[in-house]
Amino acid sequence: MHEVSLAISLLQSAEEVCRTHGYKSIKLIKVRLGRASGVHADSLFFALETLKKGTLAEKADFILDLIPLGGSCQNCGRNFETEEKYIFYCPSCNSSSISICQGKELQITEIEVV
Repeated sequence: MHEVSLAISLLQSAEEVCRTHGYKSIKLIKVRLGRASGVHADSLFFALETLKKGTLAEKADFILDLIPLGGSCQNCGRNFETEEKYIFYCPSCNSSSISICQGKELQITEIEVV
């Protein structure tokens, strides 16, 4: 379960930012998580909740902002979004000539500190 190592990394990054700016604790961590990132949202949330004990984020809440898979078709020019984890063909014209532009994110977008 690679979500544990990702949770450790996210917590360490948030703690580093907090300490660098002289804050004592983290109240909230918001994470953008793409549906095609290969990360299971529930497992990541569970890992964050479990691993936060003894860190500056011990009392923090976590918000996972799930980003749908999205892209554009090189054939028909349409943009698309889907809740699927993978897409191989344009939903409009069935062309396989598509570019994925969102849905692979995994990044901290907000840290609320005290």
